Amino acid sequence: MHLLRTILGLALLPCTAFAVTPMSDEERLKTGAERSDFSETDSAVASYALLEELAARSPDLRMQTFGLTPEGREIKWLLATSGADEAEPGTLEDTSRLLLIAGIHSGEIEGKDAGIMLLRELTENDGFRWPYPGVSLAFVPIFNLDGHERRSPFNRINQNGPTNMGWRGTAQRYNLNRDFLKADTPEMRALLGLWNQFDPHLVYDSHTTDGADYQYDLTWHLEQFDLLDAGLRSWQRGFFFDTVFPAVDKRDHLLTSYPEPIDHSDLRKGVSYFVSTAKYSTGYAAARNRPVLLIETHMLKDYRTRVRATKDLLDESLKALQSNGKRLRDAVAAADQRAAALAGQDVVLLTRSTGKSETLPFKGFAYQTRKSEFSGESYAEYDAKAAETFDLPFFFEQEPAVTVTLPAAYVIPPSHSALAAKLDRHGIEWQRLPLALQARVAEDILSEPVFAPSSFDGQVQLTGFKRTTREQDRLLPAGSLLVPVAQPHARLIAHLLEPEAPDSLLRRGEFNLIFEQREYAEPRVAEKLAAELSAANPDLKAEFEQRLESDAAFAASPFARMNWWFMRSEWAEQDLGLYPVRRMDIEALEALNRALSEPSSELPLMPHETGPTGALP
Repeated sequence: MHLLRTILGLALLPCTAFAVTPMSDEERLKTGAERSDFSETDSAVASYALLEELAARSPDLRMQTFGLTPEGREIKWLLATSGADEAEPGTLEDTSRLLLIAGIHSGEIEGKDAGIMLLRELTENDGFRWPYPGVSLAFVPIFNLDGHERRSPFNRINQNGPTNMGWRGTAQRYNLNRDFLKADTPEMRALLGLWNQFDPHLVYDSHTTDGADYQYDLTWHLEQFDLLDAGLRSWQRGFFFDTVFPAVDKRDHLLTSYPEPIDHSDLRKGVSYFVSTAKYSTGYAAARNRPVLLIETHMLKDYRTRVRATKDLLDESLKALQSNGKRLRDAVAAADQRAAALAGQDVVLLTRSTGKSETLPFKGFAYQTRKSEFSGESYAEYDAKAAETFDLPFFFEQEPAVTVTLPAAYVIPPSHSALAAKLDRHGIEWQRLPLALQARVAEDILSEPVFAPSSFDGQVQLTGFKRTTREQDRLLPAGSLLVPVAQPHARLIAHLLEPEAPDSLLRRGEFNLIFEQREYAEPRVAEKLAAELSAANPDLKAEFEQRLESDAAFAASPFARMNWWFMRSEWAEQDLGLYPVRRMDIEALEALNRALSEPSSELPLMPHETGPTGALP
């Protein structure tokens, strides 16, 4: 009660006791980073309020909400374009559209402060107008919003400030920069909705490094090999290497490609090219035929330096887009057209190092390799006062590691029609079969699955399997999802549905149930069954005995031994291991389309799909 009276008494004190000097307009429009000499970063409320104030004074800036976090916070984005107050998606068609994602890892928050500061400076003119009428910017200042508000001085132990930065994961503990393809989180589903609406030509994703120490304050990553359309690779060479990067370098920054040390304890062994699959922003954008720049400021540079590096890069990029945007739009349109014609062609879904290297100068620091008395492993101890340039082998050259030949279409049965929502999130076109139709398809039988020892983002991943493909005439049930490859998202479809794709729905655990056997024989029944099959099939008996000799784990498992016979009998589950997504070639798709356009009474109409025939190989 005494405490309550004290609080009430304070509340009744004259207002003059708490009077503060009002801030000037110039001071009010500064970020918390600027006002704290870059030791702090604002809360989401303060950052959004500042952006709202900038938008209120400029007709070319417009704040909008595009989603809700699991904790109920509104995720906001800002549109910067001429006449943003009245702009609709269709009105942006003649502009070059840049999507800037900041705070996907919310402790790595330079992009937020850099973006706010740049928007303020760019619109400090007569009428507060956006100075690039040919460019539209979609700025997501804080993507991982719940993580951003989990502020603490004890986040990001490896990083040099700011204090009270955000946390890497979401409130549900997801890593958003592993969620682009699977889109498990409400945040990512909201971002993909914004992506589909805004339809960017170019994507930037702002981060801070981990790893080695070196002199560079700004590192970057671009898709430079087969994961990105060749025409877009050509465009980005001219845009970044000939225009943007040299301009940023002149603003007193040191830039290099993001160095991935082969041995973190000894940098001189060389650095590799970061292979980003479609679960990352970089791999995902490439699968959607969009060039993407991963911005990685160096974690050990002070926050002022990192924000300035990000801001200068964004500034030079917008200038270059104003003059180079038409070439970008043409390159993107051509890439989409080429992607829509990929049916029957080989497409690379994963690359790997060729093992070849090129020796290049690297601006690093002197370091010593020491052995930890706690872990027993070696680590590098850097001396940031001893700058040193040394030659490093750069293992950048890549070659295809996973290549698939795209079919004309994929077919998903009605039992898995929930996948339609996933296709919709990525803007993938599909249609539902209105009736059951016979078709020639290629289907996969998967066996010998190997699962990861622990979960990844809440799911147990499939890391390996044996695959056998066969062609069959199948009755495709009414309600099946037909996904044609003849669309701009052909590569993205392959990343989702091809079993061998590194981040496919299969590999992430979406279809683990196909490996779970539902029927089995009791020992007394299995014994009789095995005896009958063994007597009738000497070759089968010899195969069984060879397996006993060569596979100790199999020999030690009574269930595995008896189930071996069960699965070679007529009682076997014929669809065990059957991957439900089937493929159609061009001829089969054309026949299906003819049947759909000219249905006759001779078409088989059945409400349920028949199972595959014949025992598993």
